[in-house]
Amino acid sequence: MSSFAPLFSAVRSGMPLPAGSWHNARDESGKTLLHVAVMFGRRDSAWKLLLVCPDLASMPDFDLKLPEDLARDDATKLLCETARKQIYVMHDTL
Repeated sequence: MSSFAPLFSAVRSGMPLPAGSWHNARDESGKTLLHVAVMFGRRDSAWKLLLVCPDLASMPDFDLKLPEDLARDDATKLLCETARKQIYVMHDTL
């Protein structure tokens, strides 16, 4: 988990996301980078994460909360909801 510390630090501080395993990164409470981005109101980071790893929108943390449940503003919540529903529709049509 400690190898992901620079990724979470960058998201919390609003810095550009460094290269790394964005999809697998989780903190001690099971939150993904997308959870942390929406909790801290980093809409640009959330947008970038959803473009690269759209399935992060459907991954719950250890408390079974989705990123949209933790969003600070309505625009970020809508962004996460739309990405999650798009993934559902893609898998439903297969």
